[in-house]
Amino acid sequence: MRDIYQIIMLFCLLAFSKPARAQENTQEGLSIQWAPLSNINVGAPHWRMGLAFQQGDWRYSLDGGLGTAGMNHQIWKDNSKALGADYQYWELRPEVQYIFARNQVLDFYAGGELFYEQNSHTKTDSYYYIKNEKGKHYFEQADYMRNRFGGHLKAGIRTNFAGNFAFEAWVGLGMAYKNVYFRNVQYTDDEVSGGYPWWFFMQNRTKGGYLNPSVTFGLKLSYRLWNPAGKSIKKAHLIE
Repeated sequence: MRDIYQIIMLFCLLAFSKPARAQENTQEGLSIQWAPLSNINVGAPHWRMGLAFQQGDWRYSLDGGLGTAGMNHQIWKDNSKALGADYQYWELRPEVQYIFARNQVLDFYAGGELFYEQNSHTKTDSYYYIKNEKGKHYFEQADYMRNRFGGHLKAGIRTNFAGNFAFEAWVGLGMAYKNVYFRNVQYTDDEVSGGYPWWFFMQNRTKGGYLNPSVTFGLKLSYRLWNPAGKSIKKAHLIE
């Protein structure tokens, strides 16, 4: 876990430090971006990277995520019962942002993203629920798959440092539709038992599809690959 804490500490220091070129607080042009905290997602760890293009106050991006048992952080590699050696994950996230204000340190933006994500693995010695029915259904082994799609409205900040680097933090709220599948189930001799838990704790263990609120937050690091003629964009309202 120590390397995760080091990443968070580094980003916090960058967020509160004055950028090297404050008068050009923009990522105008083409950038590559990385969301390092995606790999500590408890239910679906993965690595997320993408490309972003900014023109004026508008920024367009497409991120993709990939996760396998071999790629994931050590804290999840040891959790073979939860994820398994055949764990797979992928996602796509297109996003549009509008920078509505900026000062000498920060860009302030609002935006929206769409997303699709899917993960699968073999579960062993576990259980699932059936929607609107009480009781756990125990099994020795089953092929698990979950897909989720939806959208978020987001708000965030971005700051430049060390020339072409930038740090970003965001929060957002939206809706997502989730499908959960348990296939090729090998049941145990245990009887169905227990009640039906609070929806937050059962959503990844319940067969079927359902619509839920979705919250997003995170950190992102980007590096500008191409800057058109070294432009400094100042179209957004400047906060003194």
